[in-house]
Amino acid sequence: MTDLPRRLGVLCHGWPPSVGGVETLAHDLAVEFAARGHELRVLCLDGSAERGEDFSQYRDVRGGVVVDRIAYAYGDHDRLARQVRNERMEHIAAEWVRHESLPLVHVHHATGFGLGIVPAMQGAGAAVLFHLHDHWPLCPRGQLWHAGDTACPGPSPLRCADCVARTWPHLLPSQGAPAFGPTDELVADDETACLHRTSFAVELVRRADHRIACSESLALRYARHGLDGVHPVPNGVRATELAAEVELRRMERPKDHERVVGVLGAVQPSKGVVEFAQAFLDARVAGWRLEVHGPLAAYHGDDSYVELLMRMAENSAALRVLGPYRRQDLPALLAKLDAVAVPSLWEEPSGLSAREAQAVGLTVFACAVGGLLELRAGGGDVHFLPPADPSAWTRILTERLNEPSPEFPPPRVRELSEMADDLEQHYRITLAAAARREEHPR
Repeated sequence: MTDLPRRLGVLCHGWPPSVGGVETLAHDLAVEFAARGHELRVLCLDGSAERGEDFSQYRDVRGGVVVDRIAYAYGDHDRLARQVRNERMEHIAAEWVRHESLPLVHVHHATGFGLGIVPAMQGAGAAVLFHLHDHWPLCPRGQLWHAGDTACPGPSPLRCADCVARTWPHLLPSQGAPAFGPTDELVADDETACLHRTSFAVELVRRADHRIACSESLALRYARHGLDGVHPVPNGVRATELAAEVELRRMERPKDHERVVGVLGAVQPSKGVVEFAQAFLDARVAGWRLEVHGPLAAYHGDDSYVELLMRMAENSAALRVLGPYRRQDLPALLAKLDAVAVPSLWEEPSGLSAREAQAVGLTVFACAVGGLLELRAGGGDVHFLPPADPSAWTRILTERLNEPSPEFPPPRVRELSEMADDLEQHYRITLAAAARREEHPR
């Protein structure tokens, strides 16, 4: 037990069994801190079919972590500003802080909650650490990936208005949405609505007592858009534990098996799964197949990308689309793979699946974007793919998969416990900043 408060709060937009990198990391960190003697209290959203009516709440306890779930399906989103300001969620978050007597809340992702929860929880007595995992405060769609399926250089009123109009037209004033911004100010047009949404979001993140990001790349991205003072805290994984379990399961694998490249994660345009599948099929590498493991949900209401991948699989025995997997099945899944690809076309901030694959000694193919470039620090057999150049991907796959696997020193991937050690120090900084805030209120 450290000098930190015994009870810690965690807020996240989802929680297992919900899948996703942020939810998984937040859960694993909560379990880690519970093992260190802390009492963990979690507030999360639940969008499952069994959730009940919006804003109904229920509690469960998993792995020594108390989880309060709020049923929510975004049914009250009647304007763009609702993304970043939801008074009802602010009230729930503040009451949670008071009821649980939380001195500190670690916010992993506030989508669905809105960013008004930051001052609301501070007003209820909590120090707030805001953890940036993607571009959501800057981008309504969260990934700086334009609706035209191109990488976005950053927010601008015209560009954002066009993108939102293609994604959620009903949220814009021009399509009949209430013409109000996050503080109920009038917004004259779609561009102003987008400007006010993102300006408010950045300012509310700035009001957190302390801010961290999952990679150096993401911290620099926010600095370029005016949010300074974001400290990089690279993600960690249970590297040693995972590697040991995968090694045991590999013993069960036939020695003459067909070799497999896996893509793990959601099938969506920003992830480059279809483009990688085509590059793999074009490589025509004998003795290899490609397996796609991950959710096959529509991307902002559009399922054409998933349908395209399914058609490709129907026409090629070398491509299998196997759908989502349970988190507890990850070691068995990795034991059946020889390589993992993370062909993200967006500026992927971290890449959890790449780090887990690297930790267990698999070959990794990763797009040379964002936080994926930081894979270099872990060592192992990592190959970087030029962004948006599938012909180069085919060449790299042909060269690498047709040659014997080279010997590499054991990888050195950052452990989850090392990340937790760093977070303890950032928790102390957050608490000290909150104390100064209370001494000198605005």
